[in-house]
Amino acid sequence: MVEFIARYWLQWLFGLVAAGFGLMYRNLAKRLHQEQEKRKALEDGMLALLRNGIVDGYNRCQEKGCCPIYVRENLTKMYTAYHNLGGNGVITGLMDDIKKMPVSPAGGK
Repeated sequence: MVEFIARYWLQWLFGLVAAGFGLMYRNLAKRLHQEQEKRKALEDGMLALLRNGIVDGYNRCQEKGCCPIYVRENLTKMYTAYHNLGGNGVITGLMDDIKKMPVSPAGGK
């Protein structure tokens, strides 16, 4: 047995190295998949928070009958981030309505 190992030690070494690389690749691929799942979960959570913020801002503006400039700017920034993260077009209609709202209540300052 020792003679066999001594005779073919280089083949054994390359076999062990190849097996080690295979294990390292499998572990790296598994970690990469886990990180991708985490990133997707964070994106989905951020989209939900941005969507909620835009809808909430829209509802408050609807109640007031106006959309002050600072609220419009904030909602526009939220919408840009929402859209860049891949948000759907449902919120676009709300943003169009927000842009059409006056910046101050009717008949007042």
